[in-house]
Amino acid sequence: MLYGERSGYTRLLRLIYNEVKPMTDIERYRKRRARRIYSRLDAWEEEKHPRDASGRFSSGGASGSSEQKEESRPKTTHEGKTESKYRNMRNSLAGKIGKEDGTFDLETGEPVSFDNGYQVSFQTSNSEEIGSDGFMGDKDYDSAVDDLSKRLGSKPYLGKFGEPEISFHCNDYDTCMKMATKYNQHSIFDWSKGDIVENPFYDESTNKIRR
Repeated sequence: MLYGERSGYTRLLRLIYNEVKPMTDIERYRKRRARRIYSRLDAWEEEKHPRDASGRFSSGGASGSSEQKEESRPKTTHEGKTESKYRNMRNSLAGKIGKEDGTFDLETGEPVSFDNGYQVSFQTSNSEEIGSDGFMGDKDYDSAVDDLSKRLGSKPYLGKFGEPEISFHCNDYDTCMKMATKYNQHSIFDWSKGDIVENPFYDESTNKIRR
């Protein structure tokens, strides 16, 4: 037998030995582990774990998904064009008024005043700051305006005392102060006295006054 043939024969014996040699404990563990992994993969339900265009796993529309969160956020800050009806009306009118402070009709832009009652808002510095805990998306903002308008029996106005905001007129002091407390307002405006009434429960940490 030639050397080359002897070498090939030796390699064949080694291959046979490798196939039949006893497995070590580590090799047995690895094989069992591989079987378990493969069995899980067989049971994988692809529709419950969809992938995006790049092949990465996505949330697939589960509650709290990034797609749904993005929908509730305005595309810009409160200072620019948004998808909110009332934010856009507020911003547009505030731009026309300029530096003048007061209460204005949201549709006509005319200054308004009342002999009695109170003016109250719900907007905070956090509600307008993207990324803050109290941030209100466009849909939430518009829903709040419509809801409070019905509850207080008042159409929305533009209140501008430094920072423009949506405000409401209400004749009942307790109702206004409860709303001011709920939405952490610094104060309400008393029309009969022509001055503010401070909210004793106001917390500056979530609603910094901007002048």
